[in-house]
Amino acid sequence: MPWNFTDLSKMTVRTLFLIFLLLQLTACSSSSFFFNNLSFFTTVRLDAMFDLSSDQEAIVKQSTNDLKNWLKNEAAHKSLKHLENAKNLWQNDQYNDAFEYAEKNTEDLIAEFLQAVSPKMTPFLLTLDEENAEHYRKYIRENSSEWFKYAISEDSKDDARIEQLEKWFGELTQDQITKAKAIVYLLPNEQQIRIDNTNHWVGRALEASLSRNHAKLETWLLDPSIWWLEEYKALRQSNRQQTIELVMMMSKTMNEKQKESVLERVDDWIGKIQDVI
Repeated sequence: MPWNFTDLSKMTVRTLFLIFLLLQLTACSSSSFFFNNLSFFTTVRLDAMFDLSSDQEAIVKQSTNDLKNWLKNEAAHKSLKHLENAKNLWQNDQYNDAFEYAEKNTEDLIAEFLQAVSPKMTPFLLTLDEENAEHYRKYIRENSSEWFKYAISEDSKDDARIEQLEKWFGELTQDQITKAKAIVYLLPNEQQIRIDNTNHWVGRALEASLSRNHAKLETWLLDPSIWWLEEYKALRQSNRQQTIELVMMMSKTMNEKQKESVLERVDDWIGKIQDVI
């Protein structure tokens, strides 16, 4: 997933995708260690959110272990193929094609992941009680401002996007920074829209869990956007367009060192995924 510059809330179902597809491996000294202990890391994360009972922890560990075969035998191999193909496009100076390819195949892989995770996560969600729900609401209240702090001002959003670009391209030139700042802009009430959207889908998800509405939970897990606010959908589309323009700008202005920096980053991901196969 080499081109995901958009903000992804740490509380969405996509975060589970990020966890399971090893996007947190950068914090681990060994990707194989992380993968082998995936159930532990997932349980710790969900416990912080919901304050799990021992029975709930057992369900999470079993569900995560069940998913590991899919991750190792299908998702990891597909991710490697996509990374290699995107890398080849990049090496052949087809920069925009590489971005479009990576974006499309990331979305396809997310859809496949949601198909795999839905039957595993639904039983856990159906065990939540009011104490779990209140713990989760508190977790949201305490963390929302921090998650979306980059959207508090034009400067903070500029800095966040430039930081993301530099993770891939290395240090930007002053001209590139100036052009990036001209592309990136803060939408009216962007931070509050993100907070409101999080509160909205959390409320709907907890309502479905507590009422034991199996069908609604499965539908949501397969398509998290069903409980997004319209203002948030418009915001996402605007930010996606900004991302595309940033990529196009960098493809036209990058130097050889920056081009190689992207390849090194992709190779790093390829190596991490190979560690778990």
